[in-house]
Amino acid sequence: MSGTPLQEKSINTNRINRGTLLTADGVGAVATIAFRGDGKLLDPSPDGRGFRPKNARPMSEQQIDRILFGSWGTDPAEDVVVCRIAEDEFEIHCHGGRMAAQRILDNLRAAGCSIEPWPDYLAARDGLWESDYTLALSRVATESGLSVLLQQRTAWQQLRTSIQAAANDLPQVSSLLESVLDRWEFARHL
Repeated sequence: MSGTPLQEKSINTNRINRGTLLTADGVGAVATIAFRGDGKLLDPSPDGRGFRPKNARPMSEQQIDRILFGSWGTDPAEDVVVCRIAEDEFEIHCHGGRMAAQRILDNLRAAGCSIEPWPDYLAARDGLWESDYTLALSRVATESGLSVLLQQRTAWQQLRTSIQAAANDLPQVSSLLESVLDRWEFARHL
């Protein structure tokens, strides 16, 4: 979708190291931290921070989608599972609750990583619409509300596809947008 008129990534997505806690605050079995940036930032540092995978290879050499077990930090080390999910994107899974996750986030921040609220992280990664949609999903309280959100997502994807296909036909694009605006008042009340 790069270069299309509907590209939504308007937040600054410069190649900086970003991290966020994806799981909700509170007591839980597992906490998940997302990290996007230079995998070298996750490697062990002389001061004891960082991830030490059991295979002892640097993160830049780890295969994408390989699940790695190891430890984070020292004194005491925290057992973690890390997965490199893309060239510059990683998920760090640690014990739930606030302490383990906060320690890892603090280590990332000390190494120069920008720690952001998860909606901001997702907006920079996925675009504003996707992050707003994910935020709405996280807050939906009823099955009927979920149904409406899923219908909106499907309709939005169909509209985007139609507009992209008709990008050089302004009357058709205008007609598609008018059909959305005709329903605006009704949709606003949902």
